[in-house]
Amino acid sequence: MQRFGLVVAVEEEAVKELYGRPLWQEECAGIPFSMYSRHDKEIIMACTGIGTIASSAATAILIEKYQVEAILNFGVVGAMTNRFSTQAVAFIKEVVDYEYDVSEIDALPKGMHEGYLGVALPLDEPLLHKARERFPDIPVARLASGNSFLVGERKIAVNREFGAELCDMELAGIYFTASRAKIPTFSIKAVSDGIEGDGEEFYLNKKKASLLCLKVLDSILE
Repeated sequence: MQRFGLVVAVEEEAVKELYGRPLWQEECAGIPFSMYSRHDKEIIMACTGIGTIASSAATAILIEKYQVEAILNFGVVGAMTNRFSTQAVAFIKEVVDYEYDVSEIDALPKGMHEGYLGVALPLDEPLLHKARERFPDIPVARLASGNSFLVGERKIAVNREFGAELCDMELAGIYFTASRAKIPTFSIKAVSDGIEGDGEEFYLNKKKASLLCLKVLDSILE
């Protein structure tokens, strides 16, 4: 049976609503993990809370302790262009660690990690291809990830600097941890706050956007 790791930040209520009671629950390194059986697959979910540090730690545990073969991520994001309105769903093609900057001490541009080929780093192409075959009308996007909740002019500035259309606070940590372990990563996001949105809009749309996003991911897993 295939085993997938599922990393979520604040969207665990959507999982409980769609998947019901888990087969088991336990805590490791202060992070709660739950196991579900879905479409003849084992799904081990980590609820990390907000931030790339926690998402990275959870990803490492899923890979090392639970021996998952791929990392899945779904969740809510902010939009940084008018192409994505609230509740819009997107598959993430590339992620940018927009806060990472060692340019003062190394000959690397802002956002680029040593050992990687660029600033915008591609997620797993076979998983993305499978998703797009199932849902060809869902667009793909580049996502900027960091430890700040972006609003207003900061969204616009990050979009201009990195060409990213969406932003979150988890995927960079997931991606770099999984890629170093040579484990594929797939991410699908739904917009909670638009280009002019703020924290209030985030909380207004979080539950509906999370569930919408998870339903698409669940269909891909069938």
